[in-house]
Amino acid sequence: MKQVFRIFLSAEETRPWGVLFCLILAGFAEAISVTALVPTIQAIANSGEWDSRTSAYVLASISEIKSDYYKSEALQRLIKEKHVDNWPSFFNATGTIGSSHYQRETLMTALRQQPLTRDVVLGVLGVATKLRSDHDLSEVLTHIARTYRMDDSVRSAFDRAIDAIDSDHYRGTVLSAMRRSAAR
Repeated sequence: MKQVFRIFLSAEETRPWGVLFCLILAGFAEAISVTALVPTIQAIANSGEWDSRTSAYVLASISEIKSDYYKSEALQRLIKEKHVDNWPSFFNATGTIGSSHYQRETLMTALRQQPLTRDVVLGVLGVATKLRSDHDLSEVLTHIARTYRMDDSVRSAFDRAIDAIDSDHYRGTVLSAMRRSAAR
């Protein structure tokens, strides 16, 4: 690591201290904006002044957050505060999370809200098929299989999501959960 800094700082015809300062400043600015967003959501939620325009603005702002962790936390907070009135926009924002793990966490929070509607399950399945981790996808699908009674349209979306699993092990786990839930 010392050698990397030595190369960085000794490069000719560059301004390494200026670049380093800008990188630190950019990191600081992002941290401030991200840490300010979650309390802002809470303050708006507590004031009772929440409408569809507020929800659209907050979802658009969350989509611009670079940190997958903070983006996931903010989206989960919206669900817990019951401030999601436009689920397609919510799932679009969830789709901007790069980390499969944080996408799964956000989707699982959506699946835990009550009442769980058909539109929410279909939205979760739409995002879940793009998860890069077979483990994360199987966790979401197993949860749906165990907790949601599927109709034909949900079943076809569920089957497409199963087809997105490459691993025989994880596909078997989901199919086993689906079979057990059908037997209930």
